[in-house]
Amino acid sequence: MIDDADVATTLIEAAESAAADVAKTEAAYARAGEQFDKARDAKNVVLAEIAVLEAELSTLASQDQRAWRALIFADCQMSDARDRARSTARRAARAALVDPEATPTAPPAVDQWAKVDAPADVDADR
Repeated sequence: MIDDADVATTLIEAAESAAADVAKTEAAYARAGEQFDKARDAKNVVLAEIAVLEAELSTLASQDQRAWRALIFADCQMSDARDRARSTARRAARAALVDPEATPTAPPAVDQWAKVDAPADVDADR
């Protein structure tokens, strides 16, 4: 026969075991919550770092774009100056063929060619 005391002892042990399991589960939930908070904080830090990196990248891209515009403008200016020098040299050669005794005239100073205004967007970026 089962004694009431044995049943009570078994029930008490089962309740204590269940209470211990509940305490372990609650502690695990608390640790998981802490880990979640840490992960969320880390995510926010990473997102903030990403925002800073995106801003830096945007700045670098803008600087790169300005540098390319300036380079293209300088290349156009050099090309224009080269074309003018060739044209002047051709005119001088033609003039020499027409009148070999004529003194060749000097081409205009290169500084005159460099005085062409830069496009507004290149100047605005400086």
